[in-house]
Amino acid sequence: MNFKLIFASLLYIFALHFSYNLYIIENWFYVGYFEKNILSLFDYLYSSIIIVIPIIIFKNLKKRISQIFFIFFYIIIYAPTIIVLIYSWNYSQLDYYLFTSAYFIAFTIMAISTRIKIYKFKLFNFNPRFIFKVLFLIYLTLFLVTLSLNINSLSFVDFTDSVDVYQQRESGPEASTSLGYIILILVSSIIPFLMSYSLYKKKYILIFLFFLSFILLYSVVANRSYLFMPLFILIVFYIFQNTKKYNFGKKIFYFFSFSLIFLSSVMYLGNENLRLLFFFPSSFLIFRTIFTGGWQSIVYYEFFSIPHNEITYLSQTKFFNLFSEYEYFDLLGRTIGYYVFEDANLSLNSNFLISDGLASFWFVGIIVFGIFYSLIFYLIDCVSFDIPNSIVISCM
Repeated sequence: MNFKLIFASLLYIFALHFSYNLYIIENWFYVGYFEKNILSLFDYLYSSIIIVIPIIIFKNLKKRISQIFFIFFYIIIYAPTIIVLIYSWNYSQLDYYLFTSAYFIAFTIMAISTRIKIYKFKLFNFNPRFIFKVLFLIYLTLFLVTLSLNINSLSFVDFTDSVDVYQQRESGPEASTSLGYIILILVSSIIPFLMSYSLYKKKYILIFLFFLSFILLYSVVANRSYLFMPLFILIVFYIFQNTKKYNFGKKIFYFFSFSLIFLSSVMYLGNENLRLLFFFPSSFLIFRTIFTGGWQSIVYYEFFSIPHNEITYLSQTKFFNLFSEYEYFDLLGRTIGYYVFEDANLSLNSNFLISDGLASFWFVGIIVFGIFYSLIFYLIDCVSFDIPNSIVISCM
């Protein structure tokens, strides 16, 4: 049992409570679904216990991809969602315990899966340089096609201006179209791999090219994450390249805990100039990254609790809609967005346990997708044992 990691997780729980009350309620209450219910001692104990148990089960970090991603999912998805649910739940108490229990079971399964001994095998016997060259040709072809088809609509809008961002998204290709899928494949798999391998081989010209590619693709669809992805890849690559001992789990907890406490304190106690200075980092980290998943979980629950809103049985995905009819007029994210804000152009997507799990199979779906992603990460552990973690993690 790693007592230092358990203590770090308890500190993070305190930071979440602190940040929720001093920052979220004070600055984002108007969004809706952020409530400040008075908690009993039982509420504190129940939420703390189900948040901490997966960490107690979790084994010391070693050179396994699944353990690293479990920590990130735990910090960004699991713990903050439970905190939002205990403060903001105004629905059936039975459903509250079913909802939180489903999350708990899903992450407990993920924690257990990180302890299972891996079976090492090589998925590919190809030369890495050959794979790189093939993917580079694919990247070059798809990237040039994308730019040529959108050359007249490129616009480098201010990523802090939501109005301009959504206007540019409307003029760009839909995510569900062929071009939308091409862009998604480029930014989520091909370019991250090519950039990570180029970092590993110190091919700086190519690194600059891929960095520029993310920026140009941002000008097509105005997805703000595209601007941060190359920076994230760089940071993650060098962190894992220079980290010889993989016992940094508690350091990640400390980083997020102190960041939440510091930013929340500044935004609550600081003067107008100081609050303006820290507005973007606080909104990006605390609201957008940490707490958004929690209120989106409630939104999805509320939407599918309405009697005529049937769960999807995976029909929102391209393959499974061949076997199950999709009942909604628009994409699921847009349907939920319109339900909340009555804006047909707003897409409200949540994490995989909600957008895929809850939406498809209700509470059972959260557990099902917890198992599914546990298997995925276990397979990644098995096939990536002889590949540097800095490459695998930065790609993912």
